[in-house]
Amino acid sequence: GVWLGLALIAARIATKVVCNVAAARLSGSTERKGLLTGLALTPMSAYAILLLEQSRLYGFEPARQVLTALAFMMLLQELLGPVVTQRALQAAHETHVTRE
Repeated sequence: GVWLGLALIAARIATKVVCNVAAARLSGSTERKGLLTGLALTPMSAYAILLLEQSRLYGFEPARQVLTALAFMMLLQELLGPVVTQRALQAAHETHVTRE
């Protein structure tokens, strides 16, 4: 389950990054900002997990096997997602540092 989860995370991130880089020039941005925007979209929505859980409760058997991998994916991305988003925004110079 862990390796499948990691493979799905890599595929999901790669898809977002490639799509954002491909559309960057069309939207008036640079490829670099498209790459960083794709990385900033890393956190995973818990909505997909809720849908799988509901389908498992209604007796859809394949959801039971997929749920383990997706639970690991969600945990990892929810923990690392905010850090990746923060670093991507800082690298794109879209944030400013304030003294507290």
